[in-house]
Amino acid sequence: MVLSLAKQELPPIMLLANPTGADGAARGMAGPVDGKPTPENMRKPMTEGEYVAISSGGGGCALRVERVEPDAADGLTMEPEREQQ
Repeated sequence: MVLSLAKQELPPIMLLANPTGADGAARGMAGPVDGKPTPENMRKPMTEGEYVAISSGGGGCALRVERVEPDAADGLTMEPEREQQ
């Protein structure tokens, strides 16, 4: 997923996943990979780093948040992910 934002501050992860699925988010929990999804870390703006989300239906995904400068010469490049065996 790539989000393009005009604001410098990133949105809270709660806009992507939350227990009720409010505002179009996936129904579930999400938080930084190095900690539990707590109300505090779900409501504050995301920072660069790794996140994990788990849906109430049993699915899950990992997210990597990083900033790309709009005037960067190489732009946004994403290498294809390979399934680990």
